[in-house]
Amino acid sequence: MTTPRHGKPYVWVTWLTGLLAGEDSCVYAPWFKAHYKFDKVDRGFDLAMWKAQHAEMVNARRAELEAQGWTCTVEDQNSFKLTGETAILAGKADLVGTRGPDMVVSDEKGGKHRDSDFWQVVIYLVALPKVWKQLTGLRWYGEVVYRDGPLAVHQAQANGEAAAKIFTLMRVVGSDAPPAKVPSARECAFCDIPKSDCPERIEVETEPVLVSEF
Repeated sequence: MTTPRHGKPYVWVTWLTGLLAGEDSCVYAPWFKAHYKFDKVDRGFDLAMWKAQHAEMVNARRAELEAQGWTCTVEDQNSFKLTGETAILAGKADLVGTRGPDMVVSDEKGGKHRDSDFWQVVIYLVALPKVWKQLTGLRWYGEVVYRDGPLAVHQAQANGEAAAKIFTLMRVVGSDAPPAKVPSARECAFCDIPKSDCPERIEVETEPVLVSEF
């Protein structure tokens, strides 16, 4: 059942990252999710296994940082909501560590390197200082931790240009007017909006198509 959300549009951080990285093109998908609650498409994703593997990576990185003298918080402890004029940006960093004047925001990824992972941490570096004002003045760092090691994200990379790009997209996703749909086999395969709510959704063929021309 699809129902409008009450209050301001609600945008989860990861709905934006593919668009910011140029990996995705369909702005309609996060717009719809920001404005409506709906029954999601079952994509056959093993969520329980993912959670277990992800927790293992987070705990391993936490142990490494704590051994270096960092004080860490994880997952729900790091939940935040940043309220703007048009929408609410929400998320939770996997791990946040503090040590003296330094703060590190860490996100753990079990897959291959993606630019969208970098943008996820950039969003945290832009948003968290605005939400956690008691931490103003600390030196912020970011990292994406893959199985082959961490990738540093510097505070300078979360600069005014990056923030402007994020907030411009937030205004589009939070606006009343729906953006154009850009369906593609790849993006639709990873989208959980059902065809009943998006008739343009491309359903990937499960059987090979045979032709006689070759």
